[in-house]
Amino acid sequence: MGSGVLRLKIVRPAYLSPYGATRHAILPAASTWEESRSIVITVRNGLDSRETEYAHCQEDRRFLPALLVDTTHVRRGRPAQGDHGCENVFDFSLGNPNVEPPLEFQRVIEELVHDPAPGLHGYMPNAGYPETREAVACFLSEDQGVDVPGANVVMTVGAGGALNVILKAILDPGDEVIVPRPYFVEYGFYADNHGGALRPVDSAPDFGLDIQAIEAAIHDKTRAILLNSPNNPTGRVYPADSLAVLGDLLRRKTRETGRLIYLISDEPYRRIVYDGVRVPPVMAAYENSVIASSYSKELSLAASGSATSLPALPYRAWRRSWRG
Repeated sequence: MGSGVLRLKIVRPAYLSPYGATRHAILPAASTWEESRSIVITVRNGLDSRETEYAHCQEDRRFLPALLVDTTHVRRGRPAQGDHGCENVFDFSLGNPNVEPPLEFQRVIEELVHDPAPGLHGYMPNAGYPETREAVACFLSEDQGVDVPGANVVMTVGAGGALNVILKAILDPGDEVIVPRPYFVEYGFYADNHGGALRPVDSAPDFGLDIQAIEAAIHDKTRAILLNSPNNPTGRVYPADSLAVLGDLLRRKTRETGRLIYLISDEPYRRIVYDGVRVPPVMAAYENSVIASSYSKELSLAASGSATSLPALPYRAWRRSWRG
């Protein structure tokens, strides 16, 4: 090992993008970890290679992986778990639910399958069933502390679908979406899908919002700020005072540029918080907010979500997103 350094490798096939491989983490033996004072992570992607060294304390052993391996040929991690033990292998790929949906959900699905009502399984309105949109609006009104009408809710295929609907509705070719880094890598693809471009800005040292960096990035092609709180991958929850300052900035910049700047909040992890932490509502901080929500993480219902705006986006904008 040498010099008290624990070396870790991340290996990806050459034909995959740096973020494209499915990975699993295998934790080191306690003795190996305790003998090391720092970690060197080597990332190899085809012929490209880079190293980064991290200092660590003993408490980090619960969180940092010792080896990230390509699992292109490992289905659901079971062979890796067989080799290293189920308690030592953690799937760090897609955020698939690791618990089953609530039993109440299964009961309702079974009731719907056997419901003889005519037309129950026909096409629904593009924006979702009105009663579902009203239920989501009622929930969000209480959660956000503002009045959200059902007409402002569009049901989507997960938060990814919601973000694509939102961006297609608001972006014109060449528009930019500002996002604090680090961020979920697919945001860039979502903006590109609809003629826009992502404009990353640095976060503060504690991964909070750097308001000055955001302000410096805003110009006449800025259409939205995209936040993710709790953040993927840092876990940072943006506090209410930061959101309030950001809201003031966006109002001022909207006046200066003569163009409405939206605040988009991607919230699939909103309810996965601990120790009494509460995720502050963005709609209470800024009136031109749009929320992309998902039920895949909190209820284990993959590919279910909604896009909600405050106030309602112009009807022509929603129509543009529905036409595909």
